[in-house]
Amino acid sequence: MARIMVVEDDVYMREELTDLLRKSGYETASLFDFENAIPEITEYSPDLVLLDINLPFHSGFEICKELKAKQLGTVLVLTARDKLQDELHALGLGADDYLTKPCNIERLLARIKNLLRRKEEQIRQGLLDGNGFLLDPNTFTIYVGKSSSLMPPNEGKILLALLKKSPNLVTKHELCNVLWGTEECIDENALQVTFTRLRKTLREFGLEERIETVRGQGYRLERAGAIMKKLKIFLTYISSNRVWIITLACLDVFFIFLAWLANPDYFINYVALIIFVSFATLAIPLAISIRKRNKTDAIFRRFLLEPDDTNEYLLCEAVPAVLRPYICELGQHLRTQQEYINEQKITVTDYQHYIENWVHEIKKPLSLMTLLLDNRKDEMSPLVHTRMLYVRGHTRQDIEQILYFSRLGATHKDYFFEPLSILEICREAVEDNLTLLEEAGFSVEYTENDAQVISDKKGLMFILGQIISNSVKYTGNNPAPRLLFSIADSADNEQISLSMKDNGTSIPLSDLPFVFDKGFTGDTGSYLSRSTGMGLYLVQKMATDLSITVELKNNSCGGTTVTLTFPKVERPFGR
Repeated sequence: MARIMVVEDDVYMREELTDLLRKSGYETASLFDFENAIPEITEYSPDLVLLDINLPFHSGFEICKELKAKQLGTVLVLTARDKLQDELHALGLGADDYLTKPCNIERLLARIKNLLRRKEEQIRQGLLDGNGFLLDPNTFTIYVGKSSSLMPPNEGKILLALLKKSPNLVTKHELCNVLWGTEECIDENALQVTFTRLRKTLREFGLEERIETVRGQGYRLERAGAIMKKLKIFLTYISSNRVWIITLACLDVFFIFLAWLANPDYFINYVALIIFVSFATLAIPLAISIRKRNKTDAIFRRFLLEPDDTNEYLLCEAVPAVLRPYICELGQHLRTQQEYINEQKITVTDYQHYIENWVHEIKKPLSLMTLLLDNRKDEMSPLVHTRMLYVRGHTRQDIEQILYFSRLGATHKDYFFEPLSILEICREAVEDNLTLLEEAGFSVEYTENDAQVISDKKGLMFILGQIISNSVKYTGNNPAPRLLFSIADSADNEQISLSMKDNGTSIPLSDLPFVFDKGFTGDTGSYLSRSTGMGLYLVQKMATDLSITVELKNNSCGGTTVTLTFPKVERPFGR
């Protein structure tokens, strides 16, 4: 029987929900101590949490975030807050579903049944155990303790291949087959870069040593565990005290020899006593040393995270007196570096504000240029008018790149999520870049179908504008460049995709893994003066903020296809 926890502060609503769920065959409990919500829910260990948003002491958003971080069951938000921003915020925190009050009973029970069934399927599929971490083979999500991280596809594929064959070796040819579908390595450097990024991801969880490189052959994943860690600590202790151990062993041999000379009849007893005393002499200091070391390590970590005077004093008290001057020097150095970092943060913030103000000032003459081009068209020659439109288009693209780049590190993103027609947005993006397309001789085509997504219009327009600009840049020598927009609505995986296909220059296979890297232009872009390597980088960053997946691939007949995948977000009932 599934266990459901009802987190609702309204007493009558809570009672009715509890009664309804019990009549439906679920084991149900209610939360009464909202001040200690997380411990109470953890103790009950529910399969599903029915969660309200407006709660005393802690908001439902905070509780949802904590529950998903601790992997404590499925979360269904049931609230009276019907704003789109609230729904997207809850889903972004990890909520599995979102319903607004008043809610139809059959609808609520159907959602609960569906979520519980989905959880059972996930359990049946199972996560792969890496002895220290868990890996979801479908989403490439890695779980270490209470932390989790969604890995990039290439990193996830490599880790999955290593995990399946662990502790056996995985050759480079096998990895190339996993990444690119061929046993011939397309680019050795690309493989090395992917491994470097994978090790960086694992380093965040303290697992960087798990991947072993076998020179000239391949890689293997070591199944390190707690026993191996303890063994390493023990061997480290032995190595650091080898002089004393050798001295003790020599003394044992000497005393055993004396015991044999003194009384051969009790020789065995003397040997046993000497060995016992020797092991005790080693074991007791070892236990004390390991315990002291663990305590010192904890204090040292706190000192590194916050090198203030208090943590410095505690660390000095925990280490030998000979190391205290070095600790004081290190603390002073770390505090100096922290002050420098804080100053740099202020500088960066001021720079962001300056760039934004500068961009806004630049937009004034750009707006005037737009007005003149529209209002004074008859007073200009067609050639001048076309050239000015071309200049305006490129200027607007460059300004937008600068503006969005300056906002990458901002803590607040000015996004407004709303229902959008993909086809309408595509037509509007084409209209904004019509001069660039016409100058390059592009023909633009659309599929007849359309779909609606929840996204930020300005951000989505920026993404489409950069992709269109890239298609124009890399037209090549094609006499009839073409850009096709196609929309697919998948009911199976609840996703909507927008594909933009051109027939220009294909991207070299060696460049494909790096097209979204900052400043990367590749072999093709290096011949173009206007290529900065920032367009697709900003596209990827913006898409991540908007929960859009971006994929780029070459077409079989030439050109590239960029696919934007949007998650389906169900709008609240009645909206």
